[in-house]
Amino acid sequence: MNNKVKLKDRALATTLAIIIPAFPFIYLFPLFQGCGQIYNGQYKKGAGFFLFSAVNFMLLSVVDSVTLYALAMAMLIAGYVLSIIDTNLSAKKINQHRLKFVSENDR
Repeated sequence: MNNKVKLKDRALATTLAIIIPAFPFIYLFPLFQGCGQIYNGQYKKGAGFFLFSAVNFMLLSVVDSVTLYALAMAMLIAGYVLSIIDTNLSAKKINQHRLKFVSENDR
């Protein structure tokens, strides 16, 4: 039986979650959240992170209140950080599941 299992590269997933959002426009870094989730094959979750960041970014451009601006910025940065953490943990869980599945099928 072929024991090769295609695992997710946790370092690559985390790097994608950090770098891709920052690459095109450094000051818009949180706008492209969800790249690590897409790498992990979690397309709906990636789209959710992207939509969350897009909505917060639009809020930043229309609010007049300093308090609301600070809240939108905090939510944008929190989403960015959570996206990075989620990417790494999801890749770890995916890998554990795949390794468990292969080891059970080798019996």
